[in-house]
Amino acid sequence: MYYTYILFSLKDKKFYIGFTAQLKRRLSEHKRGQVKSTKNRLPIRLVCYESYLFKKEAGEAQFVLHKEFRSLKRRLTSHITNIEKTGKKRKLTVVEKRMVTQLKKELDLIEDKIEKEIKDIQKEVK
Repeated sequence: MYYTYILFSLKDKKFYIGFTAQLKRRLSEHKRGQVKSTKNRLPIRLVCYESYLFKKEAGEAQFVLHKEFRSLKRRLTSHITNIEKTGKKRKLTVVEKRMVTQLKKELDLIEDKIEKEIKDIQKEVK
């Protein structure tokens, strides 16, 4: 079995996406600060994971997740930044206000989902 997983840093509030053949061992390495990419971002929490029969599938899933996260993050950040910059010099249009509201709702939904999954994981660990 191969696994694609998503971690969330409680320190910098960012995600890490990886894949491995030994999920428990890899998570342990992350939590002990033995992984270069996450050692300065502790504490971290497992948000979710998916299992695959083949390594190629897990690698492809990781790639897709990276691409989707980057795209969503870039889009949201760009829109919010542009709207906030222009909003300081003039009033926001109705469309811009709706866009800001929708983007904030999307971010809130993502944060709520992550918090729920973290709580569920914490319950499982106990």
